[in-house]
Amino acid sequence: MALPLSVIRKEPQLIRPAEPTPHELKHLSQLDDQKDLYFHFPMAMYYKNNPLMEGTDPVAKIKDAVSDALIYYYPLAGRLVEGSNGKVVLDCSGQGILFVEAEANVTLEMFGDSIQPPCPYAGEILLGVNESQKILNFPLMLIQVTRFTCGGFAVAVRLNHMMADSVGLVSFLECVAAIARGVTLTVLPVWCRELVQSRNPPKVSFVHREYEEDPDEATKLMHRQNIIRQSVFLSIKDIKALQNRLPPYFQKSSMFEIVTACAWIARTLALEIDPNEIVKLICVVSARGKDQFNLPDGYYGNALVFPAAISKAGVLCQSPLGYALQLIQKAKAQVSEEYVRSVLDLLAYNKGQLSIDNSWNFVASDTSRAGFTEVDFGWGKPIYGGPPVGAIPFYTSTYARFKNSKGEEITIIVEVTIDEAVAETMEPSGDSHTRRSIFDSILAGCIPVFFHPGSAFVQYIWYFPKNYTKYSVFIPEKTLRDDTRSIETILRAISSSQVRSMREEVIRLIPRITYADPRSSLETLEDAFDTALRGVIKTSR
Repeated sequence: MALPLSVIRKEPQLIRPAEPTPHELKHLSQLDDQKDLYFHFPMAMYYKNNPLMEGTDPVAKIKDAVSDALIYYYPLAGRLVEGSNGKVVLDCSGQGILFVEAEANVTLEMFGDSIQPPCPYAGEILLGVNESQKILNFPLMLIQVTRFTCGGFAVAVRLNHMMADSVGLVSFLECVAAIARGVTLTVLPVWCRELVQSRNPPKVSFVHREYEEDPDEATKLMHRQNIIRQSVFLSIKDIKALQNRLPPYFQKSSMFEIVTACAWIARTLALEIDPNEIVKLICVVSARGKDQFNLPDGYYGNALVFPAAISKAGVLCQSPLGYALQLIQKAKAQVSEEYVRSVLDLLAYNKGQLSIDNSWNFVASDTSRAGFTEVDFGWGKPIYGGPPVGAIPFYTSTYARFKNSKGEEITIIVEVTIDEAVAETMEPSGDSHTRRSIFDSILAGCIPVFFHPGSAFVQYIWYFPKNYTKYSVFIPEKTLRDDTRSIETILRAISSSQVRSMREEVIRLIPRITYADPRSSLETLEDAFDTALRGVIKTSR
């Protein structure tokens, strides 16, 4: 049942630095000024009422702390403008960030698990959550603090991605939180974007497959106006159990790697991608760290690179989970100082106009370790801190940590985008002729016939014996185009003994399936990715 939520907002205010700050122009880094970061990304944190803070208004406390924090982070109070050479530069004008005070008519407890992304009320807790494309001459940040009737509150933020990544945003919020608590700042911010610039002359020393364009882009089936987003939840316990069942040399794989490998396979299955198509998994990797790109403490600019794992769709989907894990680990291992320098040089050579926004690219971004769950304004740590909605770029999936109403910690895969029509072909409730041609045939005791390798058989390969010739007939579409025989003629050519053998196998399969998920009733609905992901995990155990 929908929450009877009503949020009353006051007019947005511009919050300026509490003291005069330098008015100057600053240049962005090569990683800041790239096409894929021309948007604002949202984050949200939810706080319970704290009796020790009774009488303290979170809105006023945070608002004052933001103004003080902008003394140190004064570039965030400026505006991006077009420079004389056509490049985007930062005008540290001190105009301020947008701040919204809001009041909700419900308690935080009434939200239940719906604060998990994609939160259906994201548009209420964050003004203009969809205004993601306003880049030039527009406030770089918006903060909305929403009080709940229980004394709890939400802090939602939208930041221009050209200014910082998730770690950079957390550093600003930690500064605000420290000021709100009256704690001395231990790390002061530094700009230092000159450290993240290309060499002169540029020297591209790696093959950067992540930026390669697909020559057949126009032929793909992904229609972005039909994109749907949905979260899939995996318990930490289940992921660790899966980790323990991997071969010894993969048991040290990180949780991110395991979840990403499963998600990549499941998404590829859900999209019914031709087995010969090339699919990419792009890992969002931070270049911060001694062994990669030595940036100073307090650096809050973008430090993200996007190494790619690449495979043919068919090989990916029919190989053990370790195959995907190995590709992901190999991609991440590329990230060294030289790799980052090579990325900077490539971006400089192409004037920042390269993009990872290509068909069949799947981008995995783990925000769970950025630190949003640690930001304490004085009321304690948030019960949730992370993205309120699916990632703004349609091809990106972000991960976050969340404790449900039972106190169980789960990892959230925030939205893996698939076309709505494709999702319907895998709904366990039974609307798809593609899926029904396999499942309904078997449930009726009939031998299924299919014509495309991306059919429900491949999508649900973990429910059936791998040798599908024992219980089904596959007639390639090419055969129908090139062969003068009809489908009936092809089927009648199968011997009676082979038909009897296939039907006996079909009868044996009936108890194994109940509309895609043998654990579910007919009323249970899961989207394509959800069903595929759980199947991949089940098979890998």
